Amino acid sequence: MAARRRRRNPRPAPAPDGLLAHARRLAAEHRLAQLCALEGQVKAAPARDRPALACLVGTALLDSLRGTRASALYAQVRKQSRRQSDRAQLFLHDARVNLELFDVSRGLQAVQQARDALVEGRKPWLHEELAVTQAALLSAEGHQERAQELARSALEDCDAPERTTLAVQAMVVLALSDLRRGRLDEAETWASQAVDRARPDTGTSQADALRTLAVISANRNDFLPAVVCCQRALRIYRSHRVPRGLLRGYLSLGICYLAMGELDHAELFLGKCREIAENGEDLAWRTRVLGRLGHVHLVRGEPLQALECYQEDLRISTSLDNPVGRGHPELNLGEALLARGELPAAGEHLAKALAHFSTVEDPVGQGHAHLALARCRARQSGGRGEPELEHRRSALLHLWRARNLVEPLDRPELACHCDVAEAQVLVSRRDLEPALARHRAGVAVMERLGDVASATHAAFRLGASLEAIGERDHAVGLYSDALRNAELHQFHGLRRMLLQRLDKLDEDAVVDRSLNVVPPSRLASRDLLRRKVQPEHLRGSSPLLREVRRQVRLVAGSDVPVLIQGETGTGKELVARAIHHASAVSSGPLVVLNCGAIPRELVESELFGHARGAFSGAVRSHVGCFERANGGTVFLDEIGDLPLDAQVKLLRFLSTGEVRRVGETNTLHVEVRVLAATHRDLRRAVAEELFRKDLFFRLAIFEIATPALREMPDDIPELAQHFLAAEPQALRKGIRHISPAAVDALAAYPWPGNVRELENAVRRACVVCPGPALERGHLPGHVLAAHSGAAPGTHQSLAQAERAHIVKVLARCGGNQSLAARLLGIHRNTLRRKLAGDPGTRPASQAPACH
Repeated sequence: MAARRRRRNPRPAPAPDGLLAHARRLAAEHRLAQLCALEGQVKAAPARDRPALACLVGTALLDSLRGTRASALYAQVRKQSRRQSDRAQLFLHDARVNLELFDVSRGLQAVQQARDALVEGRKPWLHEELAVTQAALLSAEGHQERAQELARSALEDCDAPERTTLAVQAMVVLALSDLRRGRLDEAETWASQAVDRARPDTGTSQADALRTLAVISANRNDFLPAVVCCQRALRIYRSHRVPRGLLRGYLSLGICYLAMGELDHAELFLGKCREIAENGEDLAWRTRVLGRLGHVHLVRGEPLQALECYQEDLRISTSLDNPVGRGHPELNLGEALLARGELPAAGEHLAKALAHFSTVEDPVGQGHAHLALARCRARQSGGRGEPELEHRRSALLHLWRARNLVEPLDRPELACHCDVAEAQVLVSRRDLEPALARHRAGVAVMERLGDVASATHAAFRLGASLEAIGERDHAVGLYSDALRNAELHQFHGLRRMLLQRLDKLDEDAVVDRSLNVVPPSRLASRDLLRRKVQPEHLRGSSPLLREVRRQVRLVAGSDVPVLIQGETGTGKELVARAIHHASAVSSGPLVVLNCGAIPRELVESELFGHARGAFSGAVRSHVGCFERANGGTVFLDEIGDLPLDAQVKLLRFLSTGEVRRVGETNTLHVEVRVLAATHRDLRRAVAEELFRKDLFFRLAIFEIATPALREMPDDIPELAQHFLAAEPQALRKGIRHISPAAVDALAAYPWPGNVRELENAVRRACVVCPGPALERGHLPGHVLAAHSGAAPGTHQSLAQAERAHIVKVLARCGGNQSLAARLLGIHRNTLRRKLAGDPGTRPASQAPACH
């Protein structure tokens, strides 16, 4: 009825003199579509309201990716405005539009026109906004010193609370300017200050600061904080319904996942960017999205598809008056042509990219262009004629210039690219041993920084260079290394190319690979133990897990012993591996020893080794774990099961660092870091004299406790989805997600076996599930019993029912134990004892569970 009345008597349009008030209400409610619809009514507004109304509507058009229309609207209203201050404000908004459209010269022209129209001393806040906008334009054009002067000057006048938004914008400009010059520490300081200074009532300025901080963290290869910042920024953009902000956030998120090697995630978020950009009318943003999508194809080993994206990117970018905007498409196109082996064309585009980057203060862009040109010239110098020698000299010159640009920046991720490029140049000179050493050094840094994609492509490129000069054996080895990473990270196109190269060089290598390698679908957590584990591989987003990741990064920079305590199945070994692989002090191997699985009489032999004939059955010499791990790390799992007599010997080793094999008299000094883990409460074991107090304090210099899964109910859906995505049976059957009912059942179960039990439950469910969704009925019966109260034909004990109820309340409280205890009417310590299942056991909950 009401709808019919509205159709018969439609709401009248606001009167012309009420348009401005109506537009302000729409802006306050973030209703961009309705604001954009007022574009045609701006002319009908009174002359005094027209400039302010045009600014509101134009901002909405810009946020809706219709910046060209916003610029036309400003120009139209400017012609009708008589007051100089109104004209100045419209020129300012036009400059901001041109900044978003990457048309720097027109933006700077609009700023100058605004200054000419503004009477000196009138509207001082407009002078400050002009200074910040001009600084952003100059920074985009490459004039970083002048940009910083203007931004700092404007920032000094923004102390008042009502100028917070402008202060945040100035800090963001300063951060981006330092980032473009390679000063990451200064950039991070400015971005962090901008995030702290911004308030929730400052619109999307806080989101802009968070996104800037994410970009800086990604440049540091610190991707977890970058993803978190992107997620926070996206929430703000989403609440304000700003398509331009969403596009920025999704683009940054896609870039982070691309750098992490998570290509499916990167393609997902970049696809969202492309959809938003194509719904708008501005072409400028499409170039950014096309460039990143081309990167995804190039990393996957699909240069033809990458070439198509880059060519479209370059076609659009040629219409933009921005040297930096032109430099990146040329660089990307050159890299794609280089990957396809079209060397002359690649060299032309890379030279153009270098020319564009040289006109601005962008040492990072220049460094990348020089490195790509060095690789290109090295591949052109395969022969011994005069042109080939000239190409080799050119390659060395570009490499030297790249190092001079990169070294002052203190950017290890760029320095390692110099190493792998130098390896290719050395191969062209037939200096194989130095080339392979340089390559190994560069790839080791890439892998330590988590840049698996670059390491894989570096091995592929060097293998191709070695193949070209007839070094087949070395090429096969490098192709095999690259193939291992390509299979593990699902770089499908690159994997096909590597298999073709190996088949041509050595078909036996392909057969051996099929017999020994883990299939690419076997990417579950159990395979995580066979490769390098980084802190970000510890899955989960709860505060507990974030704290464990923080502790891992903190302790990785030192060589102190670490004691990891937690229940069985909480991921203690993953934490140990993450500490080792993130360590800045341990470059040697990681040796794992399960103390609980060694016969008592062989413990000393396993720890320190033995000589031949030292005891019955010692038919050959044996090297102990400490000697094998010299220069690296020893992980002693289940240290609480170590016999007391062996504890004495371990304590002496920790004090002296000396190893003496059983049956020998000479000693050997080794440099080893010791990590230990146990599911026992070692403090209670010390009190009961089952574990030596002095050894405990020697091991527990730094303690990390992995909490039980029941203490992190919010992480259960994420972990279950992770195990589902990694399960081969799920991939074969097309099982892609878990139903809400199944998630509820998983969250209600207490998981006494923790993360390992959850993984096995998901694997078992995939066996019986036909697809495409894992439903509640596919879960094991004991998991369903906790959700329904009792399994058919069984009865829960009172303790089980009580425990299930506590878990449900804890899940509803988001894992907050204090709140759950208040709701249940018990003390928090009582709650923790009941969760632990043993009234006398203190649960290890100081830090997060991991997987």
